[in-house]
Amino acid sequence: MCSGSIDDNPIESTNVRVEKFASLGMNLDATKDEHERMIKLLELEVESAKDYLHDRFGISNLSTIEKVRLNGIVRECLSQSMREGEARQNENVGPTSSFNSGEEAAVRWLKELYGISFEQIQRIEIVNDRTSGKLYSFAGLNDDAAKQKVEELEKQGHFAFINNVIPDDFKEYVRRLRANAHII
Repeated sequence: MCSGSIDDNPIESTNVRVEKFASLGMNLDATKDEHERMIKLLELEVESAKDYLHDRFGISNLSTIEKVRLNGIVRECLSQSMREGEARQNENVGPTSSFNSGEEAAVRWLKELYGISFEQIQRIEIVNDRTSGKLYSFAGLNDDAAKQKVEELEKQGHFAFINNVIPDDFKEYVRRLRANAHII
């Protein structure tokens, strides 16, 4: 019987490390420090994905299966990000987007484990008028209506911004999906 959790960081064998770096497309001849930096980056991105799941969906108690899959997805996202970065560097092109591996991994995790695509994630856009203290809600991703409201408020000299929120009923839906998925 194993003790500890998937998040524990026992000292890994060389073969396991080589496999991890190869899966990330990392140079196997890299120095030990480069390998350690890559492991640290992987750990940070996994934490970022967990934070995103917790902050956006209220998910904080991942099962072992969920943790393992999240770690794999983070590894895939990092690998993709590294390949895109190298391609841009080879073409002498600056960054074209801000790729957030943690957020991307969390969204892919929902899709792969529970069949929830990015488009299916319910959101409410809230326009916060900091000048008057009023809030304006727009259901779904109706960027145009929310952006028009911000522009309207700014023309009046108000400071306003848009905040996307996941409704509690959608969080409950995800909680139920997860609970039912683990019943055998």
